Amino acid sequence: MEKKIVLFGLNADPPHLGHLQVVYEVEKKLGPETLFVVMPTGNHPLDKPQVASNTHRLAMTQLLFMGSKRVVVDDFELNKVTKSYTLDSLIHLKTKYPHSQLYFIIATDVANNFFSWHEPIKILSIADPIVVSRIGFELNPDVKEEFYNKSHPLILETHSLPISSSEIRQKRVLEHLSGEVKKYVEEHNLY
Repeated sequence: MEKKIVLFGLNADPPHLGHLQVVYEVEKKLGPETLFVVMPTGNHPLDKPQVASNTHRLAMTQLLFMGSKRVVVDDFELNKVTKSYTLDSLIHLKTKYPHSQLYFIIATDVANNFFSWHEPIKILSIADPIVVSRIGFELNPDVKEEFYNKSHPLILETHSLPISSSEIRQKRVLEHLSGEVKKYVEEHNLY
């Protein structure tokens, strides 16, 4: 049986319980043999500034997923000097797991802009999208149709938490962090 590998790129700063929930719900859909590769984003093509350093973001991501047996945290993008594109990360995973079915997780709000990404058709030739819901956003019907025309998408209504990393930073609302991540944030005086 072909192993299922799911790329979960995290631009999160900090990663929170909502991300853990997404993995849990996708695993329920794809099955327990699924391996999730959580990859904190590096040099983002849209120049989204990070508040915490790459070292802190990697450590927090490792702490968030440390109890998950089917999650591997990969620092591939953090080690890149050039811009980090999803295509490059998927090629990296295809090389590592050549006989596996690849997927990538994308939230509804981000999915609506997917076809403006770097090489979207090549991405879909390597991996199928898993579109997860995000409160306050609907998947554009044209985008949905395009996904179905070019790939085998999995569109999931997930029970996402009504929280974002930017809210956690701005309001310092730490209850949506795992105990380990919260402790790390407090010990390193982040945000």
